[in-house]
Amino acid sequence: MARVSPKSKAAGVLALVLGAASPASANVYEAFGAGARAISLAGNATATTGDAAAVWHNPAGLSLAPNSVALGLSGSFDRTSILLAPRPRGYDPPGYDLRLNERRDSGDQGRTLGVTLGGTIRLFSDNLRAGLLIYFPSVGFAHADGHLPDERQQYFENRLRFELLDERLKSEVIALGLSYRLAEWLSLGVGLKTLQVAENTTHVYTPNAVEPSKSYMVTQLEQTTETALVAGALVQPWPFLRLGLSFHDEIAFAVKGRSRIQIRGQEDEDEFPLTQPIRQVQHASVPRIAFGAAYTGDELTASVDASYVAWSRYIGPDGRRARFDDSYTVGSGVEYQLRPSTWLRGGLGWHPSPVPDQTGRTNYVDNDRIIVGLGAGNAFELWENAFRLDLGVQVQTLLARQTTKRLPGRPAACTTDTASLCDEVPDSAVDTPVLDAAETQGLQTGNPGFPGFSSGGYMLTAGVDVRWFF
Repeated sequence: MARVSPKSKAAGVLALVLGAASPASANVYEAFGAGARAISLAGNATATTGDAAAVWHNPAGLSLAPNSVALGLSGSFDRTSILLAPRPRGYDPPGYDLRLNERRDSGDQGRTLGVTLGGTIRLFSDNLRAGLLIYFPSVGFAHADGHLPDERQQYFENRLRFELLDERLKSEVIALGLSYRLAEWLSLGVGLKTLQVAENTTHVYTPNAVEPSKSYMVTQLEQTTETALVAGALVQPWPFLRLGLSFHDEIAFAVKGRSRIQIRGQEDEDEFPLTQPIRQVQHASVPRIAFGAAYTGDELTASVDASYVAWSRYIGPDGRRARFDDSYTVGSGVEYQLRPSTWLRGGLGWHPSPVPDQTGRTNYVDNDRIIVGLGAGNAFELWENAFRLDLGVQVQTLLARQTTKRLPGRPAACTTDTASLCDEVPDSAVDTPVLDAAETQGLQTGNPGFPGFSSGGYMLTAGVDVRWFF
């Protein structure tokens, strides 16, 4: 029998090992805002939030919050799609029809649902207040569903995903904050947001290299937490003007560790045991700075928000820099007091995509977004207790985007009538001096994003909160 190298024999075991290394995502508040009121304002709440949502938008806003407990329900309907361009004839590599999953479009991702629990309380004096905000997704805590951003994805789902939406809408949020009012016109706040981190060591023993599926595995898993800073300031130089500033530090959920693979009969090999590192990250949150200004009148509150988001620090699901561009978002919100106990709200936002054209190896999918929000609030009494009900609806339109793969410096030349490789190079040519391996390797036969794709659609989000004041 021909002797097989340890790496070849281990290949059949890797699917079992990597199955325990799925990552989790960031959070839903980055996409829509925290709570029904923020949803209706299109997420523009840096200078106007005075409840538990301030823990996320600007912890200094807790200085405006009375003692309260809030319970909320929110959900999203996903009507986005990624349509793959037809592959040229004669393009498939050997065995391509034997992939576990056929290459397919992505669309109609269904709905997500979650419950928000929040609260604010005065501590020791009227100047010091604390807040807590927790989001419970219906899929449970530490939900994990990983993917890869390039041609390796053909061996798994063999489809593409929206990098900055999709799984990030199914993750928990745990955040808490403190605010201190230094003067009537100045408050400062600080908070923490947390994510889980998994350390995974998997030991694999294969007694028969010919049957790698008959392996024994022992997994050692340790759960820890990662924390990041949230800080803010709220300035009110005049009764009618409020200025807010907030900062979010970066944070990511990661599954990291290693796999140690033993194969019987290979004990004398130099590479025994075969050790493979595990590190996967998905939808990391990057540093961001938000500024808000609000006019506060007797009946009308109007605000504008602008944010700088350091997407150039974004880490992709494979643990590498994704080469995104930093971006600026802008938006505005209006809240009108129709009656002493009733408010109407609306908001607009513009979020340009930080993802450059994916003409090379990677297939990060993202679109410019226009955001529109509407909502209302009503205060009422029940059993001699004060309550407030808030409703919010938000629509995010993903502007249509077309992506065509091409080699650097070459025009796209692939059509459905192409009978051989066109706008790619085979693996054997990647290392030639005229080609940049970082750009071309992976723009190969089998890449699910080749020869191109289009993306767009919309997302509809709704939320309802009930707040009890005590």
